Parts: sequence; C-alpha cells; structure tokens
Amino acid sequence: MLFERESQLSDLRGLLADCREGAGRIAVVAGPVGSGRTELLNAFTGEAADGGALVMSASGCPVERAVPFGVLGQLLRGAPLPDGGTADRVAGLLETARGATVPPVVHHSLCMTMLDLVERSEAPIVIGVDDAQHADDQSLACLSTMVCRVRSGGVLVVLTESFRVGERHPLARIGLPRPPLYRRIELPPLSVAGVEAVLRDHVGPVRAWELAAECHQATGGNPMLVYAVAEDTAAAGTGTGTARLSLGPAFEYTIQGYLDTCPVLRSVARSLAVLDEPRLPLVLGKLVGTEPESVTQAIAALNECGVLDGNWFRHPRGREVVLDGITPADRTSLHRRAAVQLRAEGAAAPIVARQLVHAGAPVEPELVTVLHEAAEHALADIDTDHARACLWLARHSGGDARQRATTTALMTRLQWHVDPVAASANIAELIGAATAGLLDRRHAATLAELLAWFRLDDRSDALGADCPVRSVAVTALVRFDAEGVAEAERVLETTRLADQTPLRTLSALAVLALGGRPADAESWCRRLSAEIADRDVPTWHALLAATRAEVALRRSELSQAERLARQALAVLPTEGWGVAIGLPLGTLVRALVAAGRLDEALEQLRTPVPEAMSTCTPGIHYRRARGLYYQAAGRHKEALADFEAIGALLADRGVDGPKPAPWRTDAAQSLLALGEQGRARVLAEAQAALCEPDDVRHRAVSTRVVAATLPPAERVDLLREAADALHDGDDRLELAHTLSDLGWTYHELGSFSQARLALRGAALIANRCGAPEAGRTAPPPGQPTHPAPVDAPQLAVLSDAETRVATLASWGYSNREIAKRLYITVSTVEQHLTRTYRKLNVNRRTDLANSLHRMASAESPVSF
Repeated sequence: MLFERESQLSDLRGLLADCREGAGRIAVVAGPVGSGRTELLNAFTGEAADGGALVMSASGCPVERAVPFGVLGQLLRGAPLPDGGTADRVAGLLETARGATVPPVVHHSLCMTMLDLVERSEAPIVIGVDDAQHADDQSLACLSTMVCRVRSGGVLVVLTESFRVGERHPLARIGLPRPPLYRRIELPPLSVAGVEAVLRDHVGPVRAWELAAECHQATGGNPMLVYAVAEDTAAAGTGTGTARLSLGPAFEYTIQGYLDTCPVLRSVARSLAVLDEPRLPLVLGKLVGTEPESVTQAIAALNECGVLDGNWFRHPRGREVVLDGITPADRTSLHRRAAVQLRAEGAAAPIVARQLVHAGAPVEPELVTVLHEAAEHALADIDTDHARACLWLARHSGGDARQRATTTALMTRLQWHVDPVAASANIAELIGAATAGLLDRRHAATLAELLAWFRLDDRSDALGADCPVRSVAVTALVRFDAEGVAEAERVLETTRLADQTPLRTLSALAVLALGGRPADAESWCRRLSAEIADRDVPTWHALLAATRAEVALRRSELSQAERLARQALAVLPTEGWGVAIGLPLGTLVRALVAAGRLDEALEQLRTPVPEAMSTCTPGIHYRRARGLYYQAAGRHKEALADFEAIGALLADRGVDGPKPAPWRTDAAQSLLALGEQGRARVLAEAQAALCEPDDVRHRAVSTRVVAATLPPAERVDLLREAADALHDGDDRLELAHTLSDLGWTYHELGSFSQARLALRGAALIANRCGAPEAGRTAPPPGQPTHPAPVDAPQLAVLSDAETRVATLASWGYSNREIAKRLYITVSTVEQHLTRTYRKLNVNRRTDLANSLHRMASAESPVSF
C-alpha cells in the first residue's frame, strides 16, 4: 500500500492520458534508495494494464550496464512483434549488438522496430524500466529516440532513477527530450502523518500516534526504513505497555542493503562510523581513498535515505548497524588508518588515542606519548574507563624506559582513584624509576603523596630533597588556623578534583571540617559529589562520605554521621584507606559513643589500623575517638592516657589550640571523674585562652568544664553564658550537656522547678539527636551520673512562640533580654506573656516554672 504518493500517481495518470491521444511521453521517477520508486512503478503499471494499456517491463542491473541493448532485449522478449520473421530479425540485431562496437544501423533498426510496435498497437503502450540508472546507454537512447518520433499510437516510458555517487542525475547522460515530452517526478520522504499511517497498519492507531514523531526522527521519513521499523516494533510487541519504538533486524537489514547499493556509500558510512564524530569531507576522502566531492555526494545520499541527519547518524542504532557490518580485521585496519590520518591533520591526542584504543593493536613509540596525553585528559575528565584503556594499550606497546615509567605512574594515579591497594603494588617499581631519574617532578610528587598515604616515608629518600612531598599532606599535622583554612580553600577553589590527589583533597576538606568550618566543608563535599556522581572513582566517593560524616557529627546528627561513615568504610576496603582510615573510623566510633552504643563502638575499635597512623592527623582523630569510648565506659585512666598522648604529639609538632582535637577539655572531664578538679580547671582554662574569638563551640565546652570545678552558686552564670553561646549553633549535644549541668546546679541550689525544666530540655534535645540523656560533667560524690526520669513537658496549650518566651522568662530573663534573644519587640514579648498567664492561670512570672512543669507533655518539646 502506497502512502503519500497520490500526487506522483496523478502525474503519471496525466501522462498516460496524453498517450491515449497518440502522444509519446517519457517520465523519470527519481528518489533515494528506499523511497518507494519500484512500488510506485508497479502500482502505476498495474493500474495501466487494468485500463487496457500494453505494459512492457524491464529493470537495470549494475553488472549488465555494459551489455548493449540489454534492457531493450528484456522489453522485446515476449512483446507482440509482427509476423514475417520480425522476431528472428530482432534476435539477430541484438546478437550483432553484443560485439565490440555497435554499428549505427543496428541502433537505427532496433529503434524503428520499437517505433513500429508502438504505432501498430491499438492500445497505448506503457514501458517501465526500474533502476534505469543501471541500464545500458544504448537501450535508454533508443527509448528516448522512439518517444521523440512517435506520430501515431501512444507510448509512455517510465524510468525510475536513484542517486548515484558521481552522478547526481544519472539519466541526463542519454540526452532526454525536453518538456512536454519529458517529466521529472521527485519522491519526497514521508511526513509525520505518513509515518503514522504506515505504523497504524502494524501497531494500531494508538501506538502509531504515540510513536510517529519518534519514528520520523529515526528514519527521516524514508519509506523503506519506516516499514522496517514498523515491522520491528510490531514484532517486539507492547512490552510493558508503554509505547516503545524498536529498531531490530528489519531495520538492520535495510540499512545494510542501502550500503550495498554503492561501494563509495558503504566506505563513507563505515569511515564516518569509526571516527566517532562528524568530519570534513576532505578528511573522510583521504580515509576512504576518494575525492572530497564524491564524499559530499555520498553524505547527501545517506541523508536522503535516512541514515544520516546532516553530517552524523540520524539514530545511534544506525551507527551500530554500520559498525556491525565491518569485519574485525577491517575495523582494526580502519581505526588504525583513522588514527594516522587524524594525527596528520593535527587532531587532539584524545581523539587520536580513541582510534588507537579501538584498533587495539600495539603502537609505535611516538604514539605511546599520544596515549599518555590522552590518558591525562581522561583523568582530568574523570573518565576512568578511557584512561584505563589508553594506559593498557601503552603498557602493551612498551616504548623506551621513560615512557614505561610514565605509563606506570599514570596507571598508579588512576588506580589510586579506583583501588588504592592496586596502586600500592606499583610503589617499588616507581621508586626504582625515580631513583633512575625517569619520573618527572609531577609524577614524583604523586608517588611521594602515595607513600604518605600508606605512611611509607622511609622509602621516599629516593625522590630527592626538592620533591614537593609533604606540603599539604593530611598525614602530616596540618594547620587549622586562619592561614591554614585559607590555603585549604585555595586548593579547593583553584584545582579541579581530577587534578588533585586523594591526599591533597582530604587534607583541605579536613582543615575545613575539623577547623571550625563544617558548613564550608559540606558545601565543597556536595559540589565535588555532583562532579563525580556517575563516575567510577570509589576513593573519591569514600573520602567525601567520610568528610560529610564528620560534618554531620559536629551537627549532632548521629544517625546521619553513622550512615555516612559506614558508607565510606564500605566503599573502600580497610587496607585501601592507608592511614586515612582514622578519619571515617574515628567519626563512626564517636557517633556510636554519643548514641550510647558502646558495644558497637568497641567492635569498630577492633578494626585493624596501621601502626604508623598514630602520629598523623587521622591517627589523632582516631585516638580521640578511642579516648571518648574509654571515658564513656568509665575507664578514665585509659581515656586520660589517650588525651594526654594527643597533647604531647601536638606539642612536639608545635601545634596547639582545640581545633585539631580539644584534648584539654576531654582530659579535664576524665580528671573530674577521677576527682582531680584542680588539674581539670587548669586544662579547661588553658583551652579557653587558646580559643579564637569566633570559636564559640570550644569556648562553651571550656566554660562548662570550668563551671564544673566551681561551687553551685558560681556555676549558674557560666552555664547560662555557655547555653546562650550554643543556642544558635549546630552542636545540639553540647547544648544538652550544658543544660544538664545547669539543671543539676539548679537542683543543688533548691530551684527545683528550674532544674526540672532545664533537665527536661536537655533530655529532649538529646533524644532528638538520638543520644541518651546527658549526664553531669562532674557529679558530686554519692550522686548519680544521670538524672532521674522526669515527665516530658506537654505544652500543647501554648503556641511555639509563647512556649519560647515563657521558658526564657522562667529562667529569669527580663522582657528586654527575651526580645533581644528572640529578635522580637518588647511589646510582642509582653503580649505572649499575657496570653501565657491567662492560659496557665497564673499571675506572676515566678509561678511560670511550676506551671510549665505541671502542664508538660512529651509531644511538644521545648526548642532552645
């Protein structure tokens, strides 16, 4: 069934009507491969025969194009020739025409025979020649001459013509007559509506409507391709019920059939397919071995038959089909020739290397350098698969000693991103190369950082004193002051992730996360995570998860910290972490300790860690976590030993301050538990003196510990000061500890209502964080470490705003202080208090604490 060809059929019908009046006409039906020329010709000749016309048919064939009058012989075979030996005479003329040269008299005689046939016929004659571009010139010239000489009777010659590389209009060579004797009829591609009509016959109206636009885009409206896709889609069925287009065997067979129609067409399509991207006709011509003009014509033909859209494949499946049609040997040869040609044209190393990788054969030493450059580009783009392929080929190609060393160095850098254990296997070889002077400064620096990662500093002597080894290594004790933070930000801002080593990036992130800038650390983690979201770089995924875990812990998000730390440890095996394992492992232990899950924390502390870790930043992080476990388990002497060891290491390296690890207040709390209040106070005050002005968290911790060494009456102001400082921060657990101490202080002073309110607030905050109720920093002798359970406040009767104002008022804050603290006006405070008095049925501020406690409920926690 023909679709969208009614106009062309109408033109042919009009020409046949002229023939019925005794005229001669010739029509050329032109269209690309698969445009439906043959179908249109068959439909028209069938219709003409049904209408009483005499139909004579023939078809051109490439291998018979050199046979003189071959097509004419097909037409005369079985034709109603006159009696009297005409058939024998024609046969003799055709035989004579088989010679080396065709006498003009033979041409004239055969033309007159055809003319006599036409003029003697009572019915109009329709002569159809399919694929006339492959017909012999003599037959076509004879038919053209006959049309021009018809005086009676009537004849319509219909020739179908397809585009040929080298001949835009192949039949123009025979000298076709001028209009009105001659008419050219073009066959355009199907519209979307035409495609839908074809699909409707195969998959039904609903799916046809859904798939029409997609099918048109995939085929360019080429009728034969449309029919092929319709067959494939119908054969694939409805699948899951969603309309899906299928480009299967019929599509593949049709594409290969198109390419088989012309060797140049096939060569251009194959060359374009292996090049991975559009190329100029000049480059394609050199690869194919033909003129650029022929390449341009072939590209035009491939566009017309729906294989290409512009200079590239219309659908990825089309390119796959073309590649599948190339034998492995031919593909290797084609990729290799493409690489050589592209390099000669000045193409970038990654483009040339991709062809070499596809070829898969060892390359010459001068091309090994191209593979190295391409691998570096791939690493910069975090394309580990292509980098691995380039380096695999470089390794198998060999090269000189320096090239082999560079290959190993690049492979090690790649493996560090993916599998640090595999990277460590190359250390001995790289040290040998460095000793021999075969590594450049950059690769030597990478080796040095890898040695630091695995804490093999004793093996770095061979790298030379001028090698930039330990400048920003996280395995050394990095700086956490303003200058160190600025340097960390500079590293992150000015260097792409792919250009950094895991060591350098972790160092910068650790400075931000441990140096009081957790929000900045998290922001960088999110940005870097987006950069590697779909990339196979486990080391980077693990490092970023570890950093985010520490940030979550500093925000008292215990479950999130635990999840991220476990994720980091799962992504990268223990042995692959080197000494950096102290970071995620230490964070996980601290999260479990804070959650009161000491048995699980102990299980994590049994994980084997490198002995060399103890003197570096991850080791300090891990040792502090272990000390906090000992402290929570009541093993205060062991905890004190860990904390003091951290202090000695920091002092030995000239590093002080609470940011690397607040060992002084950690140790002070163990000393308080051991009854050494004097030493505890000295350490806490020393830490407070070392805190930077903006270090609110560590200053508040120091204040809480100092308060624990004072009499109850002197604690309240300090603890309230600490609570105020922590109120707007992220460390909710420290706020819970501070409120707990404040509650117990009120209890000792006999302010039981305020004590219950503070203790309840501490319990609620701890519960929100997933932690047990906070104990006392320094419980008096004979007193329990944790408060007795109290009823949770139910404040449903008050709004959130009223609850906040009432709570602060019960603590003794003035209206002006409350307004300043909550960023509201004094008038608003007074209005909230008036409503609160009415709801709680109290008349004085001093009655608020008792009323709040009496009306308490666990469903509506107080927000501090």
